[in-house]
Amino acid sequence: AAEQNRRERTGYGVFRGGDIAARVLFTLVGFVIGGAILAIPFIPIFERAFVFLLAFGGWFYPDMVRFTCEYKHYKLLNRLVTAGEEYQRGRARYVSVADVEDEDEPEREDEARLDAARRARASQDQQKH
Repeated sequence: AAEQNRRERTGYGVFRGGDIAARVLFTLVGFVIGGAILAIPFIPIFERAFVFLLAFGGWFYPDMVRFTCEYKHYKLLNRLVTAGEEYQRGRARYVSVADVEDEDEPEREDEARLDAARRARASQDQQKH
């Protein structure tokens, strides 16, 4: 969590935290890179829309970095929760106070009833003889 908090505070390491000016700059860089790739003759890209695709990607570059970092953090948290669940399953199951009382009382009540029934029968047998 500390690493994720640090990334959030620093804007995920993106230039100027990905504000509007940085997004415009990333878009311009996408246009320049796309234009350079189209101008180089030995790279076989003939579609002019490729330049706009790189510019579009430049605009959303800060969001892509943020989503990637958040996804990695999300996966880490899920692994921790899964490991915790497996640890808990390996230990004892959760037992509440009511569960313990319910388990103990019927045995005591059954023993008490059996003792009372035995005494009653014994006293009835003594009265008959």
